[in-house]
Amino acid sequence: MMRRLLGVALILAAVMAPAHAQDTDAQTKAPGVVGEMETGNGCAVEEPSLFEKRRAMAPETYSRLVIDDLTLTVYPAKFGDESIEDPADGSPPLEYLTFERDGKCLHVIADAMVFIVWARPRILGNYAEPAPIAILSTFSGGAHCCTSLYALYPGKELKLQLLSLGNAEAELSQDWAGGAPLLSFGDDRFAYWNSSYAGSPGGGVTLAWSEDGYRLSDQMKGDAPNEAALAQMKTDIATALEAFGGPYVAIGDPGDRPQTKGELDPIIWANLLDLIYSGHSDLAAKLFDESWPQDVKGKRVFWKDFLKQMESTWIWEPWNLKDELDPEMAFKEGE
Repeated sequence: MMRRLLGVALILAAVMAPAHAQDTDAQTKAPGVVGEMETGNGCAVEEPSLFEKRRAMAPETYSRLVIDDLTLTVYPAKFGDESIEDPADGSPPLEYLTFERDGKCLHVIADAMVFIVWARPRILGNYAEPAPIAILSTFSGGAHCCTSLYALYPGKELKLQLLSLGNAEAELSQDWAGGAPLLSFGDDRFAYWNSSYAGSPGGGVTLAWSEDGYRLSDQMKGDAPNEAALAQMKTDIATALEAFGGPYVAIGDPGDRPQTKGELDPIIWANLLDLIYSGHSDLAAKLFDESWPQDVKGKRVFWKDFLKQMESTWIWEPWNLKDELDPEMAFKEGE
């Protein structure tokens, strides 16, 4: 079971967000495929003069990768050069990654940091290969946000799959040398949920490539814990809730929420997430029902808050969890 601890504090960076394409292909996205589909934005940026000044600098100030007839160029930030910084804005200079074909600029990604993290050669003229030809990454800066990955599709038309990871940092691995990389990272959607950032648990996500793009990998699903392990989970949750004492008060309630003072132990939902992210949402619901002490009030309220947060996770829609985790499920005892 994979559990990710998410860090110390969530700080949104005060830098320009990545320049994303306006075209999306969400309507035709295959079932299970995650992220957003983008096509070229024509190299449009918010500050075109700064972009053109940066591109006009000497060749040694950029990195270039040529794959077949497509050229990818990374233009790193040049700190201290006022001619390519925006003095009125005060933010760090942006880095750019451009996509060009036949001398025409098709697309640009702009962020505080941009990288080409993985690339592979493509057989000339073969536009049907079931794998990306490059994985690109951006980072907005700041202590805990934000990373995005872009998978570049093979084909005559420029097509990118955008994966917004938030504070997560992906690990790339391959099942075999010629295959597309697996992408593994922590789902940070439970960051700060009823807990400090440092104590926030999250599920582990693995994405595998298909001809339609990256989707949740079957490798995430594993065997159910044995009876002894489930019994220990039940004990841990019940002990933590008894120590908390309750009642659990809903997030957003205008009254004083005792759990904001730190009494609510994240082990309660960490165990639930472990089960759900490994494909055992039925066991998670059963464990929750049987673990919650009858004398601790707020059981139903907690369950609804938990499922509302689950709706924002990477796995909720692709695994159709709304059909497996019911906010109105019949509890064995207590509300």
